[in-house]
Amino acid sequence: MNWRSARLIASVVVLTLGQPRAGLPQEPSPIAEVKSILREASALTPMIEAHQRWAVAANIAAQQTRAGDDEGALTSRSSANAPVGGVAYSLAVQGRLPEALQLIAPMPDGQEKALAYWQLTQGLLEVGKYDDALLVARLISKDPKEADRSLDILMQIYSAQWKAGDRQAAAATLSEAIKLAQRSPEIQSSRFRSLGQSVLIGSRRAAMYERVVHELALAGNRDDARTVVSYISDMAAQERDSEKKNGILSTLAEAQADIGNFAAALRTAEPLKSAYNGEGIFQPIAMEQARQGDVAAALATLARVPQGSAFVALLGMSRTLSDLGNYAGARAAVDKINDPGQRASALASLAFEQAVKDPAGAKLNVTLAWKLAQEARDKAPSYVFQNSVTLVAAARARMGDFAGSLEIINGPDLLNKAWPLACLVQGMVEAGNKDEALALARSQDAPLARADALLQIARSLMYQIETANNKAGPH
Repeated sequence: MNWRSARLIASVVVLTLGQPRAGLPQEPSPIAEVKSILREASALTPMIEAHQRWAVAANIAAQQTRAGDDEGALTSRSSANAPVGGVAYSLAVQGRLPEALQLIAPMPDGQEKALAYWQLTQGLLEVGKYDDALLVARLISKDPKEADRSLDILMQIYSAQWKAGDRQAAAATLSEAIKLAQRSPEIQSSRFRSLGQSVLIGSRRAAMYERVVHELALAGNRDDARTVVSYISDMAAQERDSEKKNGILSTLAEAQADIGNFAAALRTAEPLKSAYNGEGIFQPIAMEQARQGDVAAALATLARVPQGSAFVALLGMSRTLSDLGNYAGARAAVDKINDPGQRASALASLAFEQAVKDPAGAKLNVTLAWKLAQEARDKAPSYVFQNSVTLVAAARARMGDFAGSLEIINGPDLLNKAWPLACLVQGMVEAGNKDEALALARSQDAPLARADALLQIARSLMYQIETANNKAGPH
C-alpha cells in the first residue's frame, strides 16, 4: 500500500467514525436542549393568569436571549406584552449593547423605561463594562423623576471601580453622583406613619446623599463618606420648617450609622421617637450595627422599637447577618421574635440562606421551623403559615433534601408551589438529576408551576454551559 492509499483509507475511517449511525437517536447539544426547554415553557404562558403571565414571559425571553434564541425571545415577549429589561440585560452580557439600547429607546419616558435601563446596566456591570454603564446611567438621569435610580447605578459603578483599584475613575463617578443629587429637584414625601403619630416628611436630596454615604462606607472610603454626611447635617441646620427638618434629621441618623458613628446616630434619632414611628427611625441604625458586627448593640437598639413593630426589624436584621455569613447572630435576632408563626417563617428563611455554607445549622433551623409552623397553623394568619411552609420546602430543596421538599410540595398544606418547585428542580439539576427534574416539571398540572420549573431547569443548564465555557477560555 502506498502512502496515498493509506491516507485515503484513514480519511474514510475518520469520516465514518465521525458520522452519526443511521437509525440511532442522537442526543441534542446542551444549548439546543436549553432552547427546546425554554420554548416548551414559553408555550405555557397563554395558560397562565394574566397578572402573572407578563413576568413569566419576560423571564423566559431573557433566558432565550442569553441562549441565543432571539426568535423565541421575541415570540415570548409578544405573547404577553412583556417588559424588555430582562432581554436587554442578556444582550448586554453578550456584548450586544447597541441592540439593547435600540430595544429600550422607543419606550415612553417613565418608570418602566428607567427600570429597563437599570436592568441593562446590571448586565454591563456583570461583564465589567463600566463606561457603557455610565452612558446608560446618564440616559436615565435625563428623566428628573428617575434620578434616584440613576444615582444608585452611579454608586454601583463607583463601588466596582474602587474595588478594582481605579481610584481616579471612582472619584470622577462619585463627583458625578454628588452633582446629580445636588441638581435633582427636591421632593418631600411621607416616609412612615403609625396610628396616632405624625407624618415624617422625607427629603429626596437628603436620602440621595445617604445612599452615597452608604456605598462609600461599604467601599471603605470613610473620608468622603464623612464629607457627604456633613452635607445632610448642613441641610438640617438650614431647614426652618420643623416637619421637614425632622425628616432630614432621620436621614442624618441613618448616614451617621453608615459611617459607624452610632452614638451620634442615636442622639439624632432619640428626639424623634415620641412623635414618629420608632421602627422606621431605629431599624436602619440597628441594621448597620449588626452589619458592622455588634449584634448585641443592634438588639438593644431594636428594644427601643414598639413591640408590635419588632418582627419586621428583627427579620431584616436576621437577613442582614445571614448575608454576611453570621448565622449565629442571625439566629439570635430570630429568637427575639415572640410570635411562633412569625418565628417559624424567619427560621425557615434563615435555613434557606445558610443551606450551602452551614448545612448543619440549616438542618437544625428548618426542623424547628417546620415544628413551629405546625404548632401555630391554627393560630397564625393563613399567610404566615403559607410563608413558613413555602420557605421550609425551598430550604429543604436547597439543602439537598429532595424527598422532604417534595413531600411538602405534593402535600395538602402548600397553596402555591411554583417557587419551591423551582428551587427543587434547580437542586436536582445541580446534583446531576436533570432527567428526573424534567419529569417532575412536566408532571405539574398548573401552567405557572410547570413553566417556572422548566425555566429554572433551563437556567441551571445554561449556567453549567457558561461555566464550562469560561473554564475552557477563548479558543
